[in-house]
Amino acid sequence: MTANWQNFDNDNPEVITFPPVIFATFFIMGAITDRALSHTLNFDGFHHPSGWALIVIGLLLVGWASNHFVGAKTPINVRKPTTTVVTDGPYKFSRNPMYVAATMVYAGLAVAFGKSVTLVFFDSVSDNSALRRNRTRRILSQS
Repeated sequence: MTANWQNFDNDNPEVITFPPVIFATFFIMGAITDRALSHTLNFDGFHHPSGWALIVIGLLLVGWASNHFVGAKTPINVRKPTTTVVTDGPYKFSRNPMYVAATMVYAGLAVAFGKSVTLVFFDSVSDNSALRRNRTRRILSQS
């Protein structure tokens, strides 16, 4: 199910760059910090294979969500205006399944490679995602 989205002047989430870049930036900062602290603290992190499961599930979720965007003929690019609100598939369960998927991949990489300190930067990424979700909720409540 989809709904038309025509009455908004600026319906994009006003992000400074694409969400994957934001997630990657925080992950790289966390990995660098993790590496620096592992030498100082003599701690190599906790590697766990469950991280790979999070990565695979996250990638499958982003594919599923993207497929529904393409099917609804609305742009995935956050800088382009939304033409349709997608409400089926993964969007029945979450307003932003692509952010959920990116969060799963981020956490999965940190766990799989034992980057414990990187998970501290995860909080900053989550806060950034929450800001975008709140803006989306405000826009949707106006329709």
